[in-house]
Amino acid sequence: MLCPRCQSDLRETIYEGVIVDTCDKCEGEWLDKDEILLINKVREVMFSEQERAEVKGAHGVVTTELKQPEKPLICPRCNVPLKVLNYAYSTGIIVDRCIKCDGLWLDKDELENIQIVIEEWDKITPELEAKFIPVLAQMKEEYDEKREKRIDEIIAKRKKIKRVAKSPMLNAMVKAILYRFL
Repeated sequence: MLCPRCQSDLRETIYEGVIVDTCDKCEGEWLDKDEILLINKVREVMFSEQERAEVKGAHGVVTTELKQPEKPLICPRCNVPLKVLNYAYSTGIIVDRCIKCDGLWLDKDELENIQIVIEEWDKITPELEAKFIPVLAQMKEEYDEKREKRIDEIIAKRKKIKRVAKSPMLNAMVKAILYRFL
């Protein structure tokens, strides 16, 4: 395979127990579909506090205006243009992804930066869950109450539905149908 960035040969290396294709010239890495998920689970590589501090996306949302280049990189597997995207929507780590095979091209240090971001996010997940799960549960409860009220209003307004809804079994069926649409 050829490097999409500099057209040098890619060689297979093992990183976090996963075989990735690496360019010795530009130091970019090609990851096949879902290899990034495997790498993020292993976590053998340790990062210093300085390395962690340098990765913006690890400490907040980083929005970046994305422009597809006039001459996009080409997928080394499928030979189709790679799409530029902000990894995980808000990390500020701009990667190139193949829309056909779901492979990722990561320029120098982007793989490590992604790992740092994921590890930092995992550290704050319990705190966020504790903070937002009660709020989300309350929102869901309010939504369900409003939806139930709306269904009852629809049944009350429609004479034909009102007659059918007198039967408990048919009432449950009518509500199940309305739940799908509301």
